[in-house]
Amino acid sequence: MTLIATNLANEAQLQMLRYQINPHFLFNALNTIRSMVEEDKTVARKMITELANFFRYSLSNVGTTDTFEHEINAIKNYLEIQKIRFEEKLIVEYDIDQKVNNLKIPFFIILPLVENAVKFGLQTSKIPLAIKICTKVNSNLEISVSNSGRIVENIKKTDGTNTGIENTRKRLELYYPDNYSFRLFEDDNCVVSQIIIKDFRNHLSE
Repeated sequence: MTLIATNLANEAQLQMLRYQINPHFLFNALNTIRSMVEEDKTVARKMITELANFFRYSLSNVGTTDTFEHEINAIKNYLEIQKIRFEEKLIVEYDIDQKVNNLKIPFFIILPLVENAVKFGLQTSKIPLAIKICTKVNSNLEISVSNSGRIVENIKKTDGTNTGIENTRKRLELYYPDNYSFRLFEDDNCVVSQIIIKDFRNHLSE
């Protein structure tokens, strides 16, 4: 009975953490679309399509996990919207090992790291801001999101991005207790958010 209660509590916490993601993203995107409607209707239509795909994925997923392939496709929708917003100020690169496509990971576990890269990268990087999403596979799975720029010190606890980092840490601990690591560090003029999941093959979907 205690185990059932613990599982239910963990599931409730996972759902709560999931719904903390993206409080302002929709409003920023809609404001950009509004300005684009008169300037460039083709770009406005593209942005609406990307936004619809992003939220279709977000709202249609009733579980707490999904495949890496679906997750990265939604993140691509998100970053395409940001590229429209910031134009030549933002460039994005992907280095994704296709072997991880069917890996089950926590829903939107990577997105807060991407949001960090955009928000703080634009504050601290030379323009254009360069963002790279990379996976490496050996006995473990390494997921990294890097951006040009530097770490912003003394982030307020009320800052939405700091909340996103803590969200990621808590969800990783709930899904992979004692079986993961999470680091935020600087390397070669870049900020790197790195998740390592040990024995990742145990989490592959059938």
